[in-house]
Amino acid sequence: MKVNENTIYIFLLGILAGIICMQCVNHFRKSPKDVYVDNFEYEKESLGILKREELKNEHYECLDQIAYWGTDSLDSFSLSNLCNDKKLFFCFSEKTCPPCIDAVVDIMNEVFTDEEIKTKIVFVSPDYPARLRNDCYGKKLLSLHNKNLGLPMELEDSFAPFLFIMDKDLCVKYLHIHNKPLPRLTLIYLEEIKKNVVDLIAVDRTILSRRLLTRMGRRI
Repeated sequence: MKVNENTIYIFLLGILAGIICMQCVNHFRKSPKDVYVDNFEYEKESLGILKREELKNEHYECLDQIAYWGTDSLDSFSLSNLCNDKKLFFCFSEKTCPPCIDAVVDIMNEVFTDEEIKTKIVFVSPDYPARLRNDCYGKKLLSLHNKNLGLPMELEDSFAPFLFIMDKDLCVKYLHIHNKPLPRLTLIYLEEIKKNVVDLIAVDRTILSRRLLTRMGRRI
């Protein structure tokens, strides 16, 4: 007896629907503890990926180059002159998710005074549109002759927003990549940077990392 093709299709669709239903039931049957474990594993994996990226870009020595604020290329200066005093750099791409940039800026406004944001923090983006470079969250973007600083992660098609300290030696220090699932890490990082770097108090990278981990443990 021949089996109608439509019957076979209906039978297969029934099996597929049953599998989907079982997965949904299993998902909603998860206890709060299971959900917590899943979230913890996701956050741990995410943190590991970003930490590897931080290590790849940490202590990268940027080449000196001509720079200017916004679109005013007639009033240029060298990157090394800008960094005669330590600066906190906030780097992001046009392709960076806007909520991620918003989150970092909101945390900055919470941690730093308007004067500190104006004088100590540099916003830089290799590809932000020219029409927005003169007023990006109330600041002029740093425009570079080479478009970017040359960090390995800048060469990616899209990268998460990140922060770092740079002084006249043009060496990237205390690099931190914003982690969307764990925004409190950025808060802790900026609070420590304010106390130990922006306020011009020297701090060892190991000490800063230890403090970050300690404070993160207290807040979890």
